Amino acid sequence: MTDKQSISQLIPLEIALSDDLRTLLTQLLRRTATLARAERGIAACADLKNGRIEILSTLNLPEAVVAGAVVRADSPNGKRLLAEGWTRKDLLSPDSALALTLSVPTVDPLAHRALLRFEWPDGADVPTRELRALSDILGLSTRVVFNTEKARRYDRLRQQSPVEIEPVADSAFDEPRMDLLLGKIVERIAAQFHASRVAVLLRASKAGDLALLRSAYRGEPTIAAAEFPRLLRRRRPGAAPRDPELRRPTPGPAGIPFYAFDTGRTYLAADLLRASRGAAFFKGSLSGAAVPVILGHERLGVLLLESEAAASFGKPEALQLEALARDLSVYFAKAAAYEESKRDNARDPVLLVGTPREVIDQAVAAAGVTATVLIEGESGTGKEMLARFVHRVGPRRDRPFLTLNCSEVNPTLAESHLFGHVKGAFTGAEREARGIFEQAGDGTVFVDEVDTLPISLQSKLLRVLERSVISPLGSGGAERLVHARVIVATNKNLEQYVADGKFLKDLFYRLDVLRLRVPSLRSYPESIARIGQVLMREMAERNQCKPISFTPLAERMLREHSFPGNVRELRNAMEHAVVRDRDGRLDIDDLPPTILAAGHLRLVPNGADTTVEWTPVQALSEEARALIEALRACQGNVVRTAHHLGIDRRQFYRLLDRHKIDPASYRK
Repeated sequence: MTDKQSISQLIPLEIALSDDLRTLLTQLLRRTATLARAERGIAACADLKNGRIEILSTLNLPEAVVAGAVVRADSPNGKRLLAEGWTRKDLLSPDSALALTLSVPTVDPLAHRALLRFEWPDGADVPTRELRALSDILGLSTRVVFNTEKARRYDRLRQQSPVEIEPVADSAFDEPRMDLLLGKIVERIAAQFHASRVAVLLRASKAGDLALLRSAYRGEPTIAAAEFPRLLRRRRPGAAPRDPELRRPTPGPAGIPFYAFDTGRTYLAADLLRASRGAAFFKGSLSGAAVPVILGHERLGVLLLESEAAASFGKPEALQLEALARDLSVYFAKAAAYEESKRDNARDPVLLVGTPREVIDQAVAAAGVTATVLIEGESGTGKEMLARFVHRVGPRRDRPFLTLNCSEVNPTLAESHLFGHVKGAFTGAEREARGIFEQAGDGTVFVDEVDTLPISLQSKLLRVLERSVISPLGSGGAERLVHARVIVATNKNLEQYVADGKFLKDLFYRLDVLRLRVPSLRSYPESIARIGQVLMREMAERNQCKPISFTPLAERMLREHSFPGNVRELRNAMEHAVVRDRDGRLDIDDLPPTILAAGHLRLVPNGADTTVEWTPVQALSEEARALIEALRACQGNVVRTAHHLGIDRRQFYRLLDRHKIDPASYRK
């Protein structure tokens, strides 16, 4: 196994999600040791702040080095483990002649580091090419970052918490509007902690000012809140120390929230009358807790809880609040992306309600690194929205996000749009123009339907990914340096395209470092009604109508419909219903004909009344769906469709008969 793509398929994309750090790194060690052809190995986690290293797993090492042992970072074994790279001295096993230590990426590498070390005896066949590829894969993989950090945090919680951490249910908090989301969070905290003084403060500026929304508190704040949002501005001295611990406290009720936000740590005050970092936020409070809401490297806000009794919050409450803040951070980010994108374009906000949590978690992890992202999914699943979300929750969110759908332009225009052109490069090129890679600067370039790029442009895109340079059309090969991050999307099977010679193998390997898969809407039917309600609200607002509620039958029809067009089809169905509605309720007569045709309606006598029943037809198989897609592309022409699919016409007719598909239905 010598290709980097083969290694990337094993490490780390198949590493199972685990809440146990020992299990995770043991699995990673055993997989990588096989690829490295190393008989001896060790996995460890270093706590650099406290100067200690825990050995999590070993392979064929001396008894002096055992799993579960903790060594000091300044001890001989500790120094060996922290020395990254190749070495022929200071080996853990006396039979070894060569060692390699690799660092597994973490969210905060200055504080914590996960390590893999391999050792080989003299004369062993060391696969240096595979090891270089393995090092690249580990360095770029946000999947390992996310899993390692998740496992490390939950390990710490289990060791320290005397109470069970309550998870946050997706369906309860998956709300795109920030004011409604904050209201739900305040209610949850108040109910969980039996509190009457709760506030959620949001980051309101790059300088770290905080804002209080009308729906985001319960109690009587000490600050004047005649208008909302109420902005809490921080002190801005000319030369504040970089370390938040050394800064002068902000006086008054904003001091404690600012301290928790700046340090990224929970602050507990047993006596708010004598607190060193500020005063009570609510009138009559004697004790309080402030917990920052953090997503990756970004601080999003602060959860604030106070009580009229002294010393009401201790370690158990702090751990509960930290777990809550960590789970809620994803919903904060989704709501913030929605609100910000709606201000930029009210007709097309980033709306990810109902998207499975694991997809969002992986997108958040991807946002924190610069690796190229490949997003896969059927048409209409929201691949561009996920790409925009990755951009908005990452460090490039204030930079441009530029897109190109390769299927919408011819190859010449696509090349000019991507890489720019010089004056006279083609007919009509009267002046030089920059492509989106240059226009984006340090932002993000999103290339949709990358599978439709011709081979000549695929090679130019590969050069951008490998060397960060472009050659404008007509420039004679002159190169320009670019810095944009690249996200690409496709609704095709790129592995099959590579096998068929339609897609460059090297480009696919370069794109396959970090892959996100957006599932089809029919794969999570339990969320369809919730997604439909949110889209209904959006469509009603856009068309200046009132939102309408679903009847039970209409909701069932939506839930059981296969939605071949995915979220895009559901959005269109909701707009259709809003425009057609006359009685304030979404009933079956308000739904589009495509949904009604997906089942059978019949009247059933029920005593003096008559009820309507709907029975969905059997869902289409993958083969039938592929036939219908090809017929649509060829406008119902049987000869062209059979040629497009590469099958005999008689065989194609047999397939149509088997699936009871009428090609005339797709003719235009």
